Amino acid sequence: MGNFCEIKKAEQISTILNDLDRTKFSGICHISSDTMSGTFVFKSGKCILAKIQHKSGDKAWEELLKMSNHKVDAALSSLDKAQVMQALEFNMDFRIIKARNTTSSSAPVYANPKISVHQLQELEKPTPIKDPPQDSRSFEKDIDTFDKLDIDNVTDKIRKDCKTIVKQLDLEHLMEQ
Repeated sequence: MGNFCEIKKAEQISTILNDLDRTKFSGICHISSDTMSGTFVFKSGKCILAKIQHKSGDKAWEELLKMSNHKVDAALSSLDKAQVMQALEFNMDFRIIKARNTTSSSAPVYANPKISVHQLQELEKPTPIKDPPQDSRSFEKDIDTFDKLDIDNVTDKIRKDCKTIVKQLDLEHLMEQ
């Protein structure tokens, strides 16, 4: 899911978070080191979903901030607005309720936990990120992702959504019986 952007090698977590905030990154950030790994989803530079080791949501985010001086490798993939909304929809257990800025400010910013996916869709579109040269490992990772994709499930979901849209637009008479 997403378009591969870049790999950052042996960078401090705080540097990565500051870069993501500064560039208003929207996408997935996979981090790993010898001792831990985690996945974070960002919307306009702010983390909205978090998982690190066996922790998720606010606890995962707090754990990441505690390790801000650790060096990790990070793989970044951009997501468009629809993909971010889908990630939120299917990963509510990983949602960050007590949001914190990715910058060094320690003052917490509290998010509204009852905000709907539709309200989040109104946020501005993420700034596109330039495509860096492809790395052969990332290409293999992307191929593995496609191998694991359940095409029938995706196809059924698209068909169901299309039928719903046709019904909502009152165009059922155009469908074949």
